[in-house]
Amino acid sequence: MTSKTGEAAYQSRKSWVDKERFIVLKEERYAKSGKLLKDVAVTSVIRVGERWVAERAVFRDALKQGGGTEFKVVSIEFDTAIRKRSSPKLRSGNKEG
Repeated sequence: MTSKTGEAAYQSRKSWVDKERFIVLKEERYAKSGKLLKDVAVTSVIRVGERWVAERAVFRDALKQGGGTEFKVVSIEFDTAIRKRSSPKLRSGNKEG
């Protein structure tokens, strides 16, 4: 995928998608120069109801040393009701205090 606006965080992305489960297993994110900036590798997927979900993934900054950051889903629910918040500050959009 390539950005059409030039305002995106990454100019282009390459994604590897499991066609049977419809889930991204790997993604590379590139700068306008074509240099690899970030990559994501899904290391484990689970089935939740009718959906496949990335259970574990490693996000890595290609410009830095290190193993990256591991993302792990410990709990997930789909099709649940969203509770209303009772705080007047949240309803009014006031983020202070």
